[in-house]
Amino acid sequence: MSTHHTNPTGHSEPAGQPWQCFDRAARGYERHARVQPAIARHLAALIRTHALPRQARILEIGCGTGLLTQALASHYPMARWLLTDLSPTMLEQARRKLPPGEHNQCRVMDGEHPAFPPSQPRFDLICSSMALQWFRHPAEGLARLARWLAPGGMLAVAVPTMGSLAEWRQAHTALCLAADTLAFPAAEQLQAAAAGLEGACSTRSYTDQYRNAREFLLGLKGAGATTPQTHRRPLGAGTLRAVCREFDRQGARCTYQVTFGLWHRPGAPMKPQHPPCASRLAPTPDRQP
Repeated sequence: MSTHHTNPTGHSEPAGQPWQCFDRAARGYERHARVQPAIARHLAALIRTHALPRQARILEIGCGTGLLTQALASHYPMARWLLTDLSPTMLEQARRKLPPGEHNQCRVMDGEHPAFPPSQPRFDLICSSMALQWFRHPAEGLARLARWLAPGGMLAVAVPTMGSLAEWRQAHTALCLAADTLAFPAAEQLQAAAAGLEGACSTRSYTDQYRNAREFLLGLKGAGATTPQTHRRPLGAGTLRAVCREFDRQGARCTYQVTFGLWHRPGAPMKPQHPPCASRLAPTPDRQP
């Protein structure tokens, strides 16, 4: 008999490695990832306000299908990239968005516990968009990544933080239920994890409007966000329908509170370049294309 667990949507999901949900979703991920492209673009715009060496060593954690990779690659054509993800299928799609070059590499790797030999050169940029929330301990994982920064190197992340998916949780609370969503970290935890680095984080809201709860749930599944969070019993069909009706009654929308952290290790100064145009940094509309 196969084992099933509760996933964030309330459905029953076969047990397995967490990355397998993303592997299955890889080919359709970008059709269902509605706020992620705008978040990756904004993080890329923030990164581009800082100078990097011409042949910068760049490590991307949890690259997925390469939304952040694509937003950055053309701006750093001589960079030496190391793309990492736990999903081999997503990693292969991200690889296609890199400029050609034998110095660019892809590696299946757990970004929370990076496995590098002592001889591994430090990185000029370590970046990640919408991946660290899947770490078991996001703040501790962030601190480990910071140790691999070169002097003057930059750590740049976008992470959904506390308060994300509040509307879905509220629909459960109205029925005296608890939603089995991720325990998103607090922005303050991320800032504390960057102790010893210079910089700060800021938080922006991204709200997505859905036709109904069914569209919301199918979007989560299509983006691979169905990894079980606990061993709770899955909601019964009738209970899940009641939650969906309440979600629809409250407006069928969901908000991500996304924290953008940019820090750099003291050392060679990173001089600001000309900032990106204002439209790149303007708040995103409620519904993403």
